[in-house]
Amino acid sequence: MTAEIAGFTPSRDLKYRAREAFVADVWDVACAPEARGTYVSPDPRLFIPLELEGGGQVEIFESVGATAGQDVPAMTVTYIPAHQPQSVSVRGVTRMKHLDIHLNETALRRRFGRSLAREGLNRPRFRLDNPPLVSLAGLIAEEVEAESPHHDRFLDGLVDAFVAKLFDIPLTAERRRPALSDGQLRQTMAYIDAHCLETIRLSDLAGEVGLSETYFSHAFKAAVGVSPHRWVMQERVRRAQALLREGDEPVSWVAAQCGFADQAHFSRVFRSITGLTPGAWKREL
Repeated sequence: MTAEIAGFTPSRDLKYRAREAFVADVWDVACAPEARGTYVSPDPRLFIPLELEGGGQVEIFESVGATAGQDVPAMTVTYIPAHQPQSVSVRGVTRMKHLDIHLNETALRRRFGRSLAREGLNRPRFRLDNPPLVSLAGLIAEEVEAESPHHDRFLDGLVDAFVAKLFDIPLTAERRRPALSDGQLRQTMAYIDAHCLETIRLSDLAGEVGLSETYFSHAFKAAVGVSPHRWVMQERVRRAQALLREGDEPVSWVAAQCGFADQAHFSRVFRSITGLTPGAWKREL
């Protein structure tokens, strides 16, 4: 952000938190008479005065050189779109504490997808005193200033909630991919059961039910909750557990019998599924 300011003196060090989708900072400044500033940010920006002392007023002008501004009381929300010049004039205020939130539009679009409408991002908003927004702004500022802050996900959640409320982002139904039919699933499972200890390629499974590899992979996961490869690995581990339970053969022998390339690969897969190495699992029997 580029800024030209006059008459503002920080009363303390800046408090801020930087995350992927935003940077939130809390300023506490002493204000000289007729303090002013001009700002242009490449990112959408939120300005929320938290405390104003001295009985004066803060005015925001939608463009540099504008003669009529918007009076901005404490605990109201102002939203300035990206690349829009903005001027601030302070009269009679001796101290101002305010929260700035700079939004990363690209990261927000990854979070909200098409539900975040571009026309909403391009429209400035002034003097919003919506109670949920004001409450969220207070919680965000409190978290930014905290000596012992919460986990980053807490602040992420607050800002996500603020953005969703500010831009009125609706709940959208998750697009569900079609699952394999019961017949296709039975046919697939029969093939896996018969060839589990051999190399099974995705193309083999997809061809068995006459589907493309991509469609089959998504449809299989929609039906059972895991990918085809993961299912095959789980089935091999189930067979390995039976061998470990019933005999005293070395782990390397069990690995070879169950289609794993080597003992190390077998141990990694076994642990990822059961939480234990083969040896540890057998000792717990």
